[in-house]
Amino acid sequence: TGDSAEEGAGDSKEAGAGELLGRAVDELDSTIQEVRTAIFALQQPPAEAPSTFRGRVLRETGGASALLGFPPSVHFTGAVDALVGEEA
Repeated sequence: TGDSAEEGAGDSKEAGAGELLGRAVDELDSTIQEVRTAIFALQQPPAEAPSTFRGRVLRETGGASALLGFPPSVHFTGAVDALVGEEA
């Protein structure tokens, strides 16, 4: 993604440079979100079942990878646990 951003900056006078930079920014945003999700998942104690909605979704998604044959990804926007009630 860094190469794409540098490539776009060098061609800033061309009409497609804005689109190229926009795509690079979108890719970075997506990558940052995936890293945040992974960090959150790593913070969950392995012996204890997660009590938050986000933690339960991540646990179930991670467990599904063996059945699916690939590691599924999850994307959260905002404070999911604050938006979902205790009974969820």
